[in-house]
Amino acid sequence: MLTSRKFERPRLPNMWTSTDLIRGVMEAHGTLISHGFASKVPGGLPASMLSTIAYLDALDQVLERSRGLILSDKMQDTVRSAISDVQHRVMTWPELHLGEGDSISPALYECCRWTVMLYSMAVIFPIPVASGWHVRLLQHLHVVLEDAQFEVEDAHALLLWSLFTANIAAVRTSEQPYFEQKLRGLLITMKYVSWTVVHDQLVQFLWADSACNEGGLAVWNAVWTHDAALERPAKLLDEQLGSRA
Repeated sequence: MLTSRKFERPRLPNMWTSTDLIRGVMEAHGTLISHGFASKVPGGLPASMLSTIAYLDALDQVLERSRGLILSDKMQDTVRSAISDVQHRVMTWPELHLGEGDSISPALYECCRWTVMLYSMAVIFPIPVASGWHVRLLQHLHVVLEDAQFEVEDAHALLLWSLFTANIAAVRTSEQPYFEQKLRGLLITMKYVSWTVVHDQLVQFLWADSACNEGGLAVWNAVWTHDAALERPAKLLDEQLGSRA
């Protein structure tokens, strides 16, 4: 999977399988946590993309629940095979070809594709950042967000997750100011004044608490440290309370 660093499609076919492991998780837990991809993306994601995200989500749960546990050699081999399988699926997502009945915008599709790739490479199939892969990927996402107008309110939930994921990856990079500014603007638009409320939205997508919560909370605090936005949360809270009176 070395091609992941250059964001090229793997040249070899998928030689791994995660079917048994993933099916077991799905059967045990039913609806997966990341239902936001199915219900909160205007126009709907293609079935093949939703299937890969479901596999990624199930594997995420396996890794989350196995932290600190001593796994048998057989289980370790199964998990490693599942990780390679899911990463291959993510890296081989096709370009968007709208079919009859499809209505998702190319910008939303690309936003989702690049952010899922970022999440997978950081959390599921971690690659050392020394090569700068995360900066190059953030630059791709930057272009998508810069060229698109996400004015559809229904798309805000996906964009919120995308920007929090990007901000965690962008810390101490040249892309950090852009993604912080973009997230701050969205939070003001959505009138979110509580990390708890934001977290409730994030976990509807791909969000492993053990891997993401610390960084997510740090991002939440960072976006309000600038003088121009420092008093925004309090003002927005006053507005919300006033509207309920």
